Amino acid sequence: MNRIESLHLTRSEYGINKGKLAGNLSVENTYGKMEITIDPEKALAILAILAPALVATAQQTAQLMTDEITEQAKAGPALIEQDA
Repeated sequence: MNRIESLHLTRSEYGINKGKLAGNLSVENTYGKMEITIDPEKALAILAILAPALVATAQQTAQLMTDEITEQAKAGPALIEQDA
């Protein structure tokens, strides 16, 4: 069974993919470990799959931060100063 060890995507700084998103995928199985190169087209496909989850996580984080600030404001300045 293949197990993904890591997925790394970054914007290339040089070479034929300069300025484009590319990366690699590390996979391990009973036969050993292998590295798979991810070209810009596949990198964009991966990003398209992940995008909705990234947006949802950012929205949840923003809501949690806003809720915390609102609660602190309701509690008054004493609570805010105490945390600092």
